Amino acid sequence: MNKVNNDNLNVVYISLATSPGMQRYTNSIFTQAINFSRCHLITSKYYDYDEENTYKLVSMRKPSINKEFFYVNDFIKVIRKINKLKPDIVHFLSDHPWNYFISLFLKKYKVVYTLHDPIPHPGEGISKFKEIHNSLVFFNKNILLLLHGQSQVDYLKEEKNIEANRIKYVKLATENPSEKYSELIEHSTFLFFGRIRPYKGLENFIMAFEQVLKQNKNSKAIIAGEGSMDEYLPLIKSKERYEILNYEIPEDQIETIFRKSSVVVLPYNSATQSGITSLAYYFSRPVIAHNVGSLSEYVVDGETGFLISKDKNNIPLMDKMSHIISDPDRLKQLSINSFNYLNNSLTAEKMVKDMIGIYQSL
Repeated sequence: MNKVNNDNLNVVYISLATSPGMQRYTNSIFTQAINFSRCHLITSKYYDYDEENTYKLVSMRKPSINKEFFYVNDFIKVIRKINKLKPDIVHFLSDHPWNYFISLFLKKYKVVYTLHDPIPHPGEGISKFKEIHNSLVFFNKNILLLLHGQSQVDYLKEEKNIEANRIKYVKLATENPSEKYSELIEHSTFLFFGRIRPYKGLENFIMAFEQVLKQNKNSKAIIAGEGSMDEYLPLIKSKERYEILNYEIPEDQIETIFRKSSVVVLPYNSATQSGITSLAYYFSRPVIAHNVGSLSEYVVDGETGFLISKDKNNIPLMDKMSHIISDPDRLKQLSINSFNYLNNSLTAEKMVKDMIGIYQSL
């Protein structure tokens, strides 16, 4: 295939995952991409957005190996729709067990695959499946790999021996520019947001916060996300200082939750990258994060928040949480910096422009 210019670039995006975070990521890309190319989105029937040129063809609610995985008719619909649209580029935006099998039918197209977790997270039930799936994707030389972390790019080159020309890096951004700075309503409320999984380190957040309370008894903690709380509830001693929203957070609650918070905490034990950073910045909230994975590429230490080393006693995390709420002027400046950083450096528009540039180079 010959290279194409922006005027007739035709892109089919495929995103079959249905988690709120992945839907938000998909929508941010698709709504920007229509400004630069002809594009279409093939997705799940459970996708919540209704943009033009969106085709909801797949009945599978969650990306897993279950009876819906074997809905052959849906699979055939996807292949037929791609062929009917005759794209220049097919770009898989989210992980799904069908992706690799779909890619086997796309040999006449240029295929881009955003790999969110090249190193599967430990402790997740699907980690072994992801490892196998990733290996198949690595093996298919027809696929260009797009990653959102430079450390992951280095890992694939050095540990997996993937050719450099098969890997591209684009900085992750899930939000468009924020129109207005979001004033701090609370000055001592910490937020843990997102799916509750072992690698997310919720235990670190709770243990550090319990220590913070000894210095600032008016502090609050919000835990918002779906997942089992069984192993974490016994760690909570001051229950009245917690607001626990233990369910999949719908889109219409996200703003309220972030505006009630002062600081977003990413106490992860391991990580690739996190869309939570740009979401925090969108609402003008600084981030305290463990320096793991590619998080250092998204948190500007001392400007948009703080990067800290992991510690089994969570002393660095506790110290930084206590420090940030003890100085209201500094907290406000970090909040303003976060707002400005999103608008200047971390917008979905910039991410999509970088993606379009990659398509043009193929």
